[in-house]
Amino acid sequence: MTGINEISFESLTSYPWLVWPALLILLAAAVLLYRRTNPPLPVYLRVLLGTLRVIAILALILALLEPVLRLTREYERPRRVTMLLDHSTSMDKQEAGLTRRQRLDSLLTSESFRQIAQSVDAQTRYFGGNIATLPDRVDSDRTAIADIMYELDKQQLAEPADLWLLFSDGNSNSGREPTEVAANLSTPIVVIDMAVGGGDFDIGVADINYNPITFVGQPTEVMVKLQWQQGG
Repeated sequence: MTGINEISFESLTSYPWLVWPALLILLAAAVLLYRRTNPPLPVYLRVLLGTLRVIAILALILALLEPVLRLTREYERPRRVTMLLDHSTSMDKQEAGLTRRQRLDSLLTSESFRQIAQSVDAQTRYFGGNIATLPDRVDSDRTAIADIMYELDKQQLAEPADLWLLFSDGNSNSGREPTEVAANLSTPIVVIDMAVGGGDFDIGVADINYNPITFVGQPTEVMVKLQWQQGG
């Protein structure tokens, strides 16, 4: 949604108090000069010439004033969130009766996560050794988390996301070092580990809270609320 919420007019000249008297003097001179002419001119011609001179004087005064019209516009848009889904073969490993991929599918189809996805402008990318918009185009034999972060950062250079949600088992076995690439990224990343490391838990993302306004080079804070229930 867009809308203009402030309009202001400013003059850049350092001596506006000299310009206005000059305007009055020049306008008065233009009127007096064309009241009587030698040789005499028809009334309509004197009015026309006087009007042209007044327009020229006004243009000159505006140039001297150096006017600036300032419009302040507000622009509101949904937060952009990119979901990075691990599609490597390691996600097929079975733990506690479910594969990591099944656990990820269960998380993405949960009611709490659907509510979050509906409130943002969400895009989905699949990754393994590369990053793609469709899972069947992913090199599933490798997991290059740092490489896909580097590539996505270049892809979103013009319109960066406000947040990346990275769902993975954390097994990066190819390419760059993830910590080195992540340190140079401007987009916050929330990593959700799909590997089971602490028993049999059903985990869901209940809420994501962060400041939608961030500044280049300044740190920001992302708060992710998780809820879980231990299975029997």
